[in-house]
Amino acid sequence: MATTTAERITAAVDFHALNAMLNLYDSEGRIPFEKDRQAVEAFMATQVQPNALTFPSQEDKLSWLVSEGYYDPQVLAGYDRGFVLALFAMPGALRFAFRPSSAPGSSIPAMR
Repeated sequence: MATTTAERITAAVDFHALNAMLNLYDSEGRIPFEKDRQAVEAFMATQVQPNALTFPSQEDKLSWLVSEGYYDPQVLAGYDRGFVLALFAMPGALRFAFRPSSAPGSSIPAMR
C-alpha cells in the first residue's frame, strides 16, 4: 500500500489543513484520527471562542436573546421573569461538564 506524507508549508496549521490530513494514512495504513481532534481544537480556538458572546448576568443574556429575535417576547410574557431566569440557572447548578476526550493531550469534549 502506498503511503503519503505531509510537508508543512507554513508554521501554523489551521483546522482545514488538519481535517484534510485525515486522508493521509500512516505507514501502517491507519487513519490519523488525532488530526481530527486537533482540527476541532483549532476550530474552537480560532472560530468559536473569539466569536462567543458572554454576558454579565442571565438577565442581560435573556434580554439580548429577546432583542435579537431568538426568543419571542410574547411567549416569555406569560411567565414570571424570575421563573425564566431560574430555568436558565438550572444547567449551571447541575455542574454539568462534558467528559474529557480519551485522546492523550486532548482538551476537547468527548462525544457520548
